[in-house]
Amino acid sequence: MSPLVALALTAAGVAFVALDVRSLQRSGEYENRPARALKLLSVLLLTLLVVVDNPLLPRHPAIDPAPLRVAFVFTLLGDVAFRVIGKFLLGVGLFAVVQLIYAWRHAHGLELDLADLGAFAFAAALSGGVYLKMHPGMGGRGLRAPVGAYIAICGLALWAAIVQHLHGRFPDAVGARILVGTALFTSCDIAIGARIVLTGRRKQVAGLIVWVFYLPALALLAWTAP
Repeated sequence: MSPLVALALTAAGVAFVALDVRSLQRSGEYENRPARALKLLSVLLLTLLVVVDNPLLPRHPAIDPAPLRVAFVFTLLGDVAFRVIGKFLLGVGLFAVVQLIYAWRHAHGLELDLADLGAFAFAAALSGGVYLKMHPGMGGRGLRAPVGAYIAICGLALWAAIVQHLHGRFPDAVGARILVGTALFTSCDIAIGARIVLTGRRKQVAGLIVWVFYLPALALLAWTAP
């Protein structure tokens, strides 16, 4: 992907926050319909960028393109579930598939060592801490089991992103983009989790910053296309 495209997508994520702030000031809601439509359109364009062969993405013949393409299709479906039809648990399930695909893409076949176990301990501690922080706010809402499972899967995906970088699995700067993109994706999920359990102004702030992490994460992961 051209650096200009990645920069433009990152700038779009910041622009969405500006739209959300304006909507919050006018109506008390952090997201309005135009902003929601533009966000979904940005994910659609990124998905097409990954799925359709094009000259904007670098070519790495040794990397299988299928996992990333399938992950982006499920990402788009997950956003449709969240933003178009309003099915939260369906969206969680679809994004769980996305994270599992990334975990397999980045870590399958690696010979693990003690450093990888340390990375696993870090990812597990982070996931456990996030779940324990969210647990009290999810009572009586039927969210603890599915959200807990999703948090565990996110931890697995984060671990896989770390170990692929430690092992130098991917060429050039691809491994670094995977690591940073996955870290941003994890930060986005943490912001979404905060929005679920927080109230008032803090809930609104958590909603505002989701796209600061999410769109750059997708842009970086798209930039790892083979």
